[in-house]
Amino acid sequence: MFKYFNNLKIKQNSDNSADKQFVSCEALNSRLVFFGKKIAFCSNGNPAQNRAYPIIYDNINPNNFEKTFDINKIINFIRTNRKNLENGIIPASCEGCNNLDSYHYHSDITNLKNFIEYIQFSDWGLCNSKCIYCNAWTNTKQLPSGEYTTKNAEKDTYLILPIIKQLVNNEVITKDTTIDFAGGEPTLYCQFEEALKYFIKFGIKNILVFSNIIKYSPIIAEGIKKGIITLIVSVDAGTKEVHQKVKGVESYDIVYKNLKQYVLCEKNKGQVESKYVIVPEINDSIEEISFWIDKSKETGINKLILNLDNRVFEHGTPNIELVKKIKTLTDFFIEKTSKLNIENALYSNIKFINQIK
Repeated sequence: MFKYFNNLKIKQNSDNSADKQFVSCEALNSRLVFFGKKIAFCSNGNPAQNRAYPIIYDNINPNNFEKTFDINKIINFIRTNRKNLENGIIPASCEGCNNLDSYHYHSDITNLKNFIEYIQFSDWGLCNSKCIYCNAWTNTKQLPSGEYTTKNAEKDTYLILPIIKQLVNNEVITKDTTIDFAGGEPTLYCQFEEALKYFIKFGIKNILVFSNIIKYSPIIAEGIKKGIITLIVSVDAGTKEVHQKVKGVESYDIVYKNLKQYVLCEKNKGQVESKYVIVPEINDSIEEISFWIDKSKETGINKLILNLDNRVFEHGTPNIELVKKIKTLTDFFIEKTSKLNIENALYSNIKFINQIK
């Protein structure tokens, strides 16, 4: 049984019969994800359906959303969806997803504290990198002052702090909720520092920040020192040349300079993680991954993550040759990190590929 059920109250029948079996996953009814124009229950998307998401809000108007956001709509959607799952009704966007699994479980949906254990904020479209596998940066404009803004004059995202406070006041967010800042680049978002300070003061125990760390953040460093922030950095290469090809900007040196600074702030081993997104024909070699692992070890990083470019799934399941190559790279990654006593992890796309037979 996954950890996201741990806080929920288990009901046993009076005759001690087996719990009811139903299909769910790590994301459904335990996560809430704020994208730029939609709110969903999944941060990864379904790789079997070109990363489809179970949607709550869609086509959000950023100019008035913080005023029209309705917490009751979230609550009612959760209740309805959980009951549907217990009756064998799976959201269409989730069909075929490799994260679905069966559980024996009686749910108690009366306590709102039990609903959301993981909330991700990924609603801004600004980035100071130009990763080849991402389009978050394509609407980003750099001003002569060095600041970043959107290319058009319209507001592209809503303010998250009023929504955060509403979620806290309604106990959708508790101190045990994991908070995840993704992006674009979160350090460029206008309310990032203010929101992070709010969560730290509130007493959140676990905050994840996904950043390219081109911009050093003292508030991130403070959270790492307190032992409550885990920083995940997509380095995506072992050499400077390949790093620039993947990232689209020259940032290799500053990234490793800032990585060293953040590692020195660690209260607990492994709070700074390095991630490698495999991009076919660009960085998909054993040599490049090996260089990345060695450089990470030299920098003092104790956890490495492997994933795969989302675009691989644009036309369905990739061809068997690519599947075999990804499996070979995965095996090498696990073997080498294990030998060097570095913790390793596989993200959803890589897991999906390695389950293909």
